[in-house]
Amino acid sequence: MLIKSDHRPLFEQAFEFLRANCYLNDAADFSRDAMGRSRTYLSMLRYNGHQPSPEVYGNLHTYLQTCLTETTDTELCHWLEHYINKVRKMLS
Repeated sequence: MLIKSDHRPLFEQAFEFLRANCYLNDAADFSRDAMGRSRTYLSMLRYNGHQPSPEVYGNLHTYLQTCLTETTDTELCHWLEHYINKVRKMLS
């Protein structure tokens, strides 16, 4: 399930997608599991209006790839690949 929100930062789009598809429960899970940071990291980004570092996007890329290897749903695979490619472009 894609949530149309291209006007939002990429990390917010990825968070919405992963939460909507039950890969994680909340912002704390996203911060810890997908971004490799403290549980309040996403809240801090939102509050300060900052973007994650390239290292954090690298962690997100790895997490998305892990999710991709763990699903057999064709539509979910398509959208995971979509976000993997968007993160990859962000890193290049």
